[in-house]
Amino acid sequence: MHGMPDVTDAHRELGRLEGNWEGQEKMHPSKWLPDGAMAVGRQDWKVDLGSFFLIGNVEQERDGVVTHRGHGVWGYDPDAEVYRMHWFESTGTPPQVFEGNFDGNTLVMADMTSSTKVQLRYEVPDDNSFRTAMLMSDDGETWKPFMEGEYHRT
Repeated sequence: MHGMPDVTDAHRELGRLEGNWEGQEKMHPSKWLPDGAMAVGRQDWKVDLGSFFLIGNVEQERDGVVTHRGHGVWGYDPDAEVYRMHWFESTGTPPQVFEGNFDGNTLVMADMTSSTKVQLRYEVPDDNSFRTAMLMSDDGETWKPFMEGEYHRT
């Protein structure tokens, strides 16, 4: 019988995103927002459940109104050597599962199972800031920017 799993360096890597963050988001023109827009983004992430997971909430505000909320649960699967994020949001879309890995300081993850494929990029250059980008694709090969954000600890 195997003992309890250990928290690894890969699990600890997610802790780089732990904290309260706020920043500017640029929404690119899309079928949901034809003219695009600027927004304020807030993210609150906490390492939890024995330090195996990063759990948190995000919200986006435009013109003083919260227009979007999301909830994510991130973890690392040591057997598959992949990070996974389970994502739920206020749009009522079915939950998504993103998979990926770090490439240097950037965690690149994708959900390739939905009709519209989604790629997320989290670049963490230092302890007090990070940048994110969301790209979308109909075919999984041609990607268009949907959102870009730059956040700082609050």
